[in-house]
Amino acid sequence: MNVPVVRVAIVVGLPVSMMQRVQARFRETVLIKVVPLIQRGEYQLQTNAVLAARMVEQFADLATSFEQVAIVVLPYHRAVGTVDDNVALLEELGARAYRMPPGEPHWPTVHAKHGMDAQFEQALLERVSACIDASFPPEPVPVDEVEEIKFELLRGLASHNKMGPNNHSHEDDLWKSRAQGWGSREREAIVKELMAAGLLNRKKNKSAGGKGWVYWIENVQLSCARYPKLNDVIG
Repeated sequence: MNVPVVRVAIVVGLPVSMMQRVQARFRETVLIKVVPLIQRGEYQLQTNAVLAARMVEQFADLATSFEQVAIVVLPYHRAVGTVDDNVALLEELGARAYRMPPGEPHWPTVHAKHGMDAQFEQALLERVSACIDASFPPEPVPVDEVEEIKFELLRGLASHNKMGPNNHSHEDDLWKSRAQGWGSREREAIVKELMAAGLLNRKKNKSAGGKGWVYWIENVQLSCARYPKLNDVIG
């Protein structure tokens, strides 16, 4: 039996308000652990240096191996020597580390007046996510399996006559019983390939209480030409 690989990303100095957003982005592929940042007059780690360093060690131990650990040390708190020492040790053991000293170019800067506002948090989310993505690139899916999933997505839409922007399928229904175990990035890649080929389209779900996307077959004739078995469904 194959034992699933556990990948762990540790973010040191992430604002408490952002923890759930980062965890939600990677919930299917990477375990996100945080040594959080809070504001007590100035920004600092929520816990003392010794405990923070111990947290980093404990989080790293959750991974299958140290090669499956990524550590992102953010530049928004005072340098913590004990934490830095543990990060360096884990890096020697195989972890990948990103250290961002204060004033690091290309990282969002705390606004003197507004502090860490929504614009700052969105920019930081993208930068942290990019580090984690670089550490754990998605494993390639076999071509045959990709084509099978593409056909199944289109077949599901066709069987329910979802063939236009006014007759569409919700995101949960699109993936129901399909691509089980796939991460959100792998699923999004499939969707974008189908859209680029002109077979699939989508729009934001604007129904009352709706969320995510809704999907439909963009070009029935082109889809049937690409996947002839769709003719059996469409009739």
